[in-house]
Amino acid sequence: MILSMYVSNPVPVLDKATHKSQSLKIFATHGIGGLVGSILTGVFAQASVNSLSGTTTPIRGGGIDGNWLQLVWQLAASFAAMFWAFIWTASAFPVVKCDTI
Repeated sequence: MILSMYVSNPVPVLDKATHKSQSLKIFATHGIGGLVGSILTGVFAQASVNSLSGTTTPIRGGGIDGNWLQLVWQLAASFAAMFWAFIWTASAFPVVKCDTI
């Protein structure tokens, strides 16, 4: 969570570079912070922590447990979610008559 804060905090600088204003800095907070958190889940997920939830379904963990394939899955899911959000946001522009991305 701390790393996500340090990564997403400088992102509002893009507002000045692109001359676009984001009210509440939603992209910096949820977009970048969520992306970093999702990717780091692939690194830090641990099989030993899963057993604390009371579930009997075993997991192989993430990179720390030697399962670096989980990081690949997390990256794929993160980029799929970004693509999905972009498509639906862009498709809403004609409805609200917005001409800029």
